Amino acid sequence: MKSDVPVPRKRPYEDVCKGCRDQVGVDATRARVHGLVSWLRENGANIDGLECRDDGLGGLGMFATKSFAAGAEIASIPAALVFTTDAARATKLGAAAAALGAQEELVLWIYMAHGRSDPEHPWHPYLKSLAASQPDPTSWSRDALAPLRATPIMRMVTECKAMLGRDLARLQSRLPITVSSSEDQALEGLSLQALLWARGMHLSRCFPAELATSRHIHIRPDCKEHCGGRGGAKGDSVGCLLPFLDMANHKAGHQISWEASDGRVAFKTVSELHPGDEIHNNYGMGRSNEDFLFYYGFAELNADWVRNVITGIVLVFDVSVETALSTHKRLLEEHIPCGLMGSSTLRIGPFDLVPTVVQSATGEAETTLLPHELVRALRIVGPDREGQEPDQPSAEALAVLHASLLGSLAAARLAPEAASPDFPERAAYVKAYCNGRCHALEAALSEAEFLLGY
Repeated sequence: MKSDVPVPRKRPYEDVCKGCRDQVGVDATRARVHGLVSWLRENGANIDGLECRDDGLGGLGMFATKSFAAGAEIASIPAALVFTTDAARATKLGAAAAALGAQEELVLWIYMAHGRSDPEHPWHPYLKSLAASQPDPTSWSRDALAPLRATPIMRMVTECKAMLGRDLARLQSRLPITVSSSEDQALEGLSLQALLWARGMHLSRCFPAELATSRHIHIRPDCKEHCGGRGGAKGDSVGCLLPFLDMANHKAGHQISWEASDGRVAFKTVSELHPGDEIHNNYGMGRSNEDFLFYYGFAELNADWVRNVITGIVLVFDVSVETALSTHKRLLEEHIPCGLMGSSTLRIGPFDLVPTVVQSATGEAETTLLPHELVRALRIVGPDREGQEPDQPSAEALAVLHASLLGSLAAARLAPEAASPDFPERAAYVKAYCNGRCHALEAALSEAEFLLGY
């Protein structure tokens, strides 16, 4: 492997691009995967007993060609094949991007985008084998996005494109007037679409960075204590990419082990596998369909395996000029997100409505969507009334919440049906997400009405 580094859904692996639905597209995909497999084996990967083939759902999956005992290693790759931000920063291109102010993730995405078309890139066989379009909604058509217009995902997509566009423009504006080095030329020719592709591929495939940096680590993604986001790497860590191991499709609740030891990263099975069985991965427990759809481009269709959440709830209150500053100060002291607009308008939020099990006054467990932080904010913002319970929000404050939830629910119910003739499964994913939002909004509305005494 050529290298300039010191040491070298259901989301289908091949994102079911339109061309893959005819035989020419399928053959081209298989040729790219064959090149990846050859590169992996040449560089010490253990992928015997496995094959990549059609999964019956329009994409590719990883399948067993032999039996694997419970606890056995399914596949492993040497640490030198793990694609990390350290590897990207150690290259001349990565160093040049970092010197121009690119942050860690952006350096990685630049290095990925460049490697997709550069045959001399150390990970070119891997990057070339990936789908032509990123699976997440940043690559979707206007018609495919139409049902998401009134959802946080549409806002997230818009913000993502704008932010990445600004980052690229800022980076390229810092290039010297006379571009001479090959690294500067690569940065000058970089497009926003190429960066969006790299971002989507990275975030939909990455694993915890610890798998690349730890001498020994064992992770069970099906256990809540190891649950993360973005392929298990959500949080402070950018995460790493594991060529071939990321070909395993997601299955909710599936038991699998990710391990790193002795300079290798491996997948191990928890239960027996037989010839013909598909090898599944698990992207973590307790995930929301909003998370799945935004990062991976799919949604969990089985309601038993997903949380319906509502993100980004913002409420606006008209308050008196005399109390605006003191109320705003009190909210800040309580660490409640808020802002003062003008002299008499308060904005509180955003809040996320996430199903949470709490203990009721009678000692019974019950599920609530309205976070304590939001209820506390409503208590602070609303006017005091004679006879009002100390921890009870005023009817005026609750009415603002009720109206906001009612408006969001009306907009969610009016969302058009997904139109994705080339991706019929995508329409089902969008519908599952939108239906889940409606159910969550209905539940939150019922809670607000209960507090109002309806």
